[in-house]
Amino acid sequence: MRNFANYDVDIHGKSSGVLKTICKKCLPTRKNKRDRSLRVNVDTGHCHCYHCGADFYVPDDVEERKNAERAVARKRRAAAIPQHFQRPMFDVSKTTLSEDTERWLVETRCIPQSVIAALRITEQEEFMPQSGKKERCICFNYFEGGQLINTKFRALPKLFKMVQGAELIPYNIDSIVGQTSCIIHEGELDAASSIAAGFQSVISVPAGANSNLSWLDRFMETHFEDLKEIIIAVDADSAGIRLRNELINRLGAERCRVVTYGPECK
Repeated sequence: MRNFANYDVDIHGKSSGVLKTICKKCLPTRKNKRDRSLRVNVDTGHCHCYHCGADFYVPDDVEERKNAERAVARKRRAAAIPQHFQRPMFDVSKTTLSEDTERWLVETRCIPQSVIAALRITEQEEFMPQSGKKERCICFNYFEGGQLINTKFRALPKLFKMVQGAELIPYNIDSIVGQTSCIIHEGELDAASSIAAGFQSVISVPAGANSNLSWLDRFMETHFEDLKEIIIAVDADSAGIRLRNELINRLGAERCRVVTYGPECK
């Protein structure tokens, strides 16, 4: 049984079939308050509004219970970080980017300021082992359950490091909670680009085209189990292909889709 009332959907007492009802999501802005623009499939739980485009799914009791159990499991696992992992502290004062960094992100990489803010991208000076000196770095902050777990530092053009001793987790992992599909990228900027293009459930692997995906294990049940479609959008070089194949192997070929970039796209 599906509790449509919890999702503010009036099915007028019907227990099966397809019906049209008023969409409460766009009702406040509608001139015609009686227009039944929301199509509801009572059997499958799928709802779609032909006026505002709202498209959502109402789970049944079993799914609701499983979702609640997974939410509890996610919180428990997020709180139980092994003692040997370090946790960085998030400094809100560093969310103001320098003019050069903001211009590079917005104009060169086409990442709008709204996405930069949503992903909580910061900037700070950090010693980079590749150059042997302190560099001005863009900081991609890895959150889980709202808590900062790790940070990847990038100095231009391509110097990278992560917090020593911190746990590896997918970038933007909270975005796939409760979703039925997601996009997996090879880097944080690619993930930010997909978000800028309008996609919501988008993550990136933490260590580039590294085929060692042991960091996935902790998230398989709580974050990936319910995904019906997983879109893998990684580079087509040899390292990217190894990463793609290992992701497919771990996540299941039956639900994976592979993006092929056109000429000069990547």
